[in-house]
Amino acid sequence: MPAYGKNLNPAEVTALVPYLLLAHLQNTVLSAILAFSDRVLYPSYAAAPRIFELSALEDQVAAGAFMWVVGSLAFVIPAVVLTVRCLQLARPETQRRRCDVPRHR
Repeated sequence: MPAYGKNLNPAEVTALVPYLLLAHLQNTVLSAILAFSDRVLYPSYAAAPRIFELSALEDQVAAGAFMWVVGSLAFVIPAVVLTVRCLQLARPETQRRRCDVPRHR
């Protein structure tokens, strides 16, 4: 993915939002499979020694839930920030033609 500058065309920024949401969909599906499965999906994991007092299935469910929450935040927060910045262009007092997107260094 190319480095994006500070002043992007709104069309470029709006193209990033569906990209983030599609990536979020993949994360959600995998997390749901892990969290709602009624069996351990990796047999080798079931045979591994337990560090905490959770069974392999309980640990898999907890990992799926954690992945779902943290993974969702990693995709949804940037999508919301980009959407809000571009929607600010619709305000009458905002006469800018470009979205302010922070530059990644």
